[in-house]
Amino acid sequence: MLATSKLGRAYTKYAALSWHEKRLLIEIGFLLACSWVAIRFVAFKRLTPHFGQRHHETAKVLTHTDPEAILIGRLIRAASDRLPWECKCLAQALVAQIMLSRRKIATTLYIGVTRDSDETRQHQAHAWVRYGEHYLTGGRGHKRYTVIDFYGTELTR
Repeated sequence: MLATSKLGRAYTKYAALSWHEKRLLIEIGFLLACSWVAIRFVAFKRLTPHFGQRHHETAKVLTHTDPEAILIGRLIRAASDRLPWECKCLAQALVAQIMLSRRKIATTLYIGVTRDSDETRQHQAHAWVRYGEHYLTGGRGHKRYTVIDFYGTELTR
């Protein structure tokens, strides 16, 4: 009965991961919780130093792709869908930026906005992280948004 439940399926998938992937997921879960709290209780201008260097964009074409960066992006997206609290795009982007800068992997975090409609004049915001030509978090639908700010981490291994 446990194997057929949602929790049972999640445990089965987790058990099948390598130790390295399990350690990354624990780090991701911790950082997503910290970013969730920070986004709610810390002023935005105090968070931005953790985004990277303002108005700095990293290379869009890479000489080689680091599989660790792709794995971290995949695990952040997977963990965000399964945690009991809502992990929106900014939390995911912040976690990706922190984890990859720790590993000396250059990325760019983008913040964009779009309008819902002309009548409501409501703006929607979105954040995403790019590594080379790969969108690690928030990449789906990012073209609908106008970039208003970006932060890059130029760290090489």
